[in-house]
Amino acid sequence: MKKFILALTLACSTLPAFAQAYGSCQVAAIDRYNRVVARFYGQTDHRGVCQNALRQCNYEIRMRGWYDLRCVQYRSRW
Repeated sequence: MKKFILALTLACSTLPAFAQAYGSCQVAAIDRYNRVVARFYGQTDHRGVCQNALRQCNYEIRMRGWYDLRCVQYRSRW
């Protein structure tokens, strides 16, 4: 019984190593001259899209009236 509990404990302690880690991402509000006006940070989802930061960027563009800006996600090269 002790060996079973030990094996179960070891198996459960390794589960976080198998979990897929999603990285952080960055979205920038860019004007037509490719200048960065604002930056937004978030976490990538399972598709690699920075959904929350893109939503926040688009919301800020609408609320502030920056209609000549666009939101661009920076992608890592790893």
